Amino acid sequence: MRTCKIRYGYLNPFEINNSVNLEAWWTHHSEEIHRLKKSIIAEGLRNPLIIECLDLGDFVSLYCRVGHNRLAVSQELKLKEVPVIVNDLADYFTNWLLLEDLEQIKSVFTDLPRIIKIRETGVTMSEPLIKGNSWWKNEDFRIN
Repeated sequence: MRTCKIRYGYLNPFEINNSVNLEAWWTHHSEEIHRLKKSIIAEGLRNPLIIECLDLGDFVSLYCRVGHNRLAVSQELKLKEVPVIVNDLADYFTNWLLLEDLEQIKSVFTDLPRIIKIRETGVTMSEPLIKGNSWWKNEDFRIN
């Protein structure tokens, strides 16, 4: 039995905390980031970010679990909203679409990731392939 609800909707990217500092990574992977920016400018964000929603008592925290680079590029491009799958541990997004099984989760992707796992704490995945290709050079990236 899952301890959280998996929900789908849209958020302003500036409401989501990026839990990874990407500055050093971006410096060494500028070609990949440029390709990602071009893709987002041309087609928008084709696939949802995976975020966590935690109740921390005085406030609810939203942080990025999968899609750190896509979130950072979305913020840099000042997008108004991005598609997100929320691992809603706070039961905060009660009016959003509830994703109850793997088929419903797959239905919100334009490009399916290689790996999708549903756990008690929600869904996790590998980064989606963009039109069948990874936007980064390492084709063997996996999340276990």
